[in-house]
Amino acid sequence: MRAALNRAGEREEMMRVTLGSIGDAVITTDTEGRVTSLNSVAESLTGWTSGEASGQPLDAVFRIFSEDTRQPVENPAMRALREGAVAGLANHTILIARDGAERSIDDSAAPIVTTDGGVSGSVLIFRDVSPRRHWERDEAARLLSARQLASIVESSDDAIISKDLDGIIRTWNRGAERLFGYKAAEVIGRPITILIPPDRRDEEPGILARIRRGERVDHYETVRRHKDGSLIDISLTVSPTRDAKGAIVGASKIARNITERKRADEALRQSTEALRRSEAYLAEAQRLSRTGTWVTAMRAPRTIHDFGGFPRALFEVVYPAPGDPALAREIQEMLAPTRVSLDEDGWGLDHGTWSVLGHVFPDAAVPVLQIGIDETAVPRHHYELGRRLTALRDDGVLVVGSGNLVHNLHAYAWGRHPVEPFDWAVRFEQRARELLVAGDHGPLVDYETLGRDAVLAVPTPEHYLPLLYVLGLRREGEPVRFPVEGIDGGSVSMLTVQLG
Repeated sequence: MRAALNRAGEREEMMRVTLGSIGDAVITTDTEGRVTSLNSVAESLTGWTSGEASGQPLDAVFRIFSEDTRQPVENPAMRALREGAVAGLANHTILIARDGAERSIDDSAAPIVTTDGGVSGSVLIFRDVSPRRHWERDEAARLLSARQLASIVESSDDAIISKDLDGIIRTWNRGAERLFGYKAAEVIGRPITILIPPDRRDEEPGILARIRRGERVDHYETVRRHKDGSLIDISLTVSPTRDAKGAIVGASKIARNITERKRADEALRQSTEALRRSEAYLAEAQRLSRTGTWVTAMRAPRTIHDFGGFPRALFEVVYPAPGDPALAREIQEMLAPTRVSLDEDGWGLDHGTWSVLGHVFPDAAVPVLQIGIDETAVPRHHYELGRRLTALRDDGVLVVGSGNLVHNLHAYAWGRHPVEPFDWAVRFEQRARELLVAGDHGPLVDYETLGRDAVLAVPTPEHYLPLLYVLGLRREGEPVRFPVEGIDGGSVSMLTVQLG
């Protein structure tokens, strides 16, 4: 009997020493699930000493939760006691220590089987896998980010292409397929020069040299060639790409089609040239600061800065165009019986006039008169005044209505460009264009009858009414062109209406 007790004590001591020496945390329990011992690693991870934990329910010392749901998880030691078999934890389990610290763990539990086949308790072995879980989470986030980036690249309207330092194409998104006409399989592995017209081939060596120096090429406007041989105006941004060690290994290119913008610029240039051939300029001002109609009649109208909150440079603009008092008196007679005041010293040329003329007549050599429109008059009154001015066109006087077809600053996207235009702005502008082309002026004069879109597009009339003077000047069957298009800030139309 004594020998048997000695052997049992030796086995117990050997087990204690063994469990205390291994690198994993070990907790043992009795058959009721009460803690009987903790090794030093378990003490460190749980925050309990073996003496403090002894006799405590295992769930009080070994508190485990699902990392995903934060709900308690069944203790594997209790399952091992119940089923008499090895039990493991579910993935993504956290242990909350006595001080509230959280650690990701892996563990398993097994019943302690006596020599006669009975169960005397359980042993729970677990380890801190927080570093591994951090890596797994970071890697999952990295992969998700990579997938999201790939999705963004693929869905972009812009052409996004990567190439190596030898100029060989490595990636090619759908935007590139749409812009250049090649499928990815047709171009990957081929030189980027297949897109470059012969007279532009000298650009690529310079771009690659800048990339090798780690420089970025921003918004470089150039021409590239479509698969069908046609030429495309593009804006190109090229950035170095680097490997994990930071070495430059290639370049990413973003190409945007600017062909339509180039056409609009050319149309504006041609229109400007035509305007410069005019002998005089009459501006329908959108200033509604007083009742009655008036026309500037001074020999040297001053430059008026009738705005606030803009850059200082705008307040320093001076537009010294001469006036034409004799023409002002002729206009006064043309507009009779409407009473027209001759403004000989009260106002001048405000921003509605000089902000346009500064681009059309930069030398300010053409005589300029400005009409102030009556804020109390109905829209049809302004249309009729325009009809009375038709003789000016025969005399070589250019008449321009300075304003905006759509002008709603309450909805304007200040500081955010470019933005998608509002649906109502697009609809109103499109409806107005259709009526202009058809020569149907009635709905444009009575614009308030065009519904809610008109209410939003023209919340106040001062920027719209100048159009009615232009409509009044239109000759029967005269064509209408729109050399400049677009909606800025979502709610301000830049549409230019040109007669003839």
